[in-house]
Amino acid sequence: MMSIFSRRRLEESLFYVLLVFIPFGIKKVEAIFVYPWGSKPIFLYMIDIAILFLFLFWYLRKGWRDIVFSSSTKALLLFSSSAILSLVFAFHRGLGAYTLLHLLYGVFLFFYLSTHPFLKQEVAFRAILVGVALQTIVGLLQFQAQKSIGISYLGETFFGAHIPGTATFYFGAEKLVRVPGTFLHPNILGAFLLMGSLLTLYFFLRGKKIFSFFGWSFLYYSINLLLLLTFSRSSITTVSLLTLIYCAVSYRTYHAKILRVFLIWFFVLLTLWSMFGNVLKARFENSFNELSYKHRVIYNEIGVRVIKEHPLFGVGIGNFTDYAFREKLYQARQLSFSFLYQPIHNLYLLITAEIGVLGFLAFFIFLILLFKTRMYEVFIDERVLVLSCIMGGFLILGLADHYFWDLEQGIVMFWLIVGLFNYKEN
Repeated sequence: MMSIFSRRRLEESLFYVLLVFIPFGIKKVEAIFVYPWGSKPIFLYMIDIAILFLFLFWYLRKGWRDIVFSSSTKALLLFSSSAILSLVFAFHRGLGAYTLLHLLYGVFLFFYLSTHPFLKQEVAFRAILVGVALQTIVGLLQFQAQKSIGISYLGETFFGAHIPGTATFYFGAEKLVRVPGTFLHPNILGAFLLMGSLLTLYFFLRGKKIFSFFGWSFLYYSINLLLLLTFSRSSITTVSLLTLIYCAVSYRTYHAKILRVFLIWFFVLLTLWSMFGNVLKARFENSFNELSYKHRVIYNEIGVRVIKEHPLFGVGIGNFTDYAFREKLYQARQLSFSFLYQPIHNLYLLITAEIGVLGFLAFFIFLILLFKTRMYEVFIDERVLVLSCIMGGFLILGLADHYFWDLEQGIVMFWLIVGLFNYKEN
């Protein structure tokens, strides 16, 4: 039998390796769900296997006994129950079960982290930043090449300026590729870099050695340069806002270093300007006239209609797109191509449409209670400050996208941060 000590070391190693590999969507197709308008592959992710092993370790050390059934925990269980119940009302229960499974993976991560007996948050932060550093290298190489760089075995999609489905935008006559790293879309990479930028800022301000200063400065510069090169407006805006908030709260303690933070941002913007000129202005100024914005408005309108028609239990987790197609809600709004049949690009509307108003209220109450229990620590514990900023950033990004609900890497990122936020280190 494996000793308790060696099992603990193995569990620790597995958990930190999982954190490093969050951005790498290593997966294998296990099945394909076929729709009248297309198909959806069912993947077995490497992260799925890692989470299952963590569950086994958690079970062996009887981690469930440490769960505190607080008001927030009860709200989370009600939210999970609503998601499970919504399967009864789903037309495509196979797809619903697949989506539900990944949501439950996320909820388990929350309980796993909340009850962890020997987790060190700063070690977890550093493990995440190893993955961020690797992703930064990948993203910068992709931008230089303006296409995929041949690492599909790590989850990279096949993309390029002239390949359909690639996220691009025009800067004058030049067509620029928005790099996704090894994520499915640049916006998801932007969310990951938001996490990386704020965690690096945390270590940059706390560093005391000169080597540490230069190392964290270089990483902070590189992460934020890549963030701008994703041209993800929501992520860039949110990181800028949260950086100002973080610096304002920390100014009294780190006023000299905070001036250096803005100096690094100056060099990031200077680098981008020397490469392209005023490219950010071009990216932001026509935001409300782009098709992507207009489609988001349409998806939201469809979502509101679905919520009105199915307010209590929704149309079933993972079933919004299928339902909207079958009811011809896309077609009625002149969305006639299959690649336009997409979920609501608003996390909160999508949750409500799929599992109902009661499920959304339970989710909302869970978040409010969670913030309430720890917000008094924001000004006395920098780990709580950085995690609350990241968590708040994710919730802001949820206003404009859906990947924290229905995409593997987004789900893991979201519940990882929520779990770390709730964890109280001894």
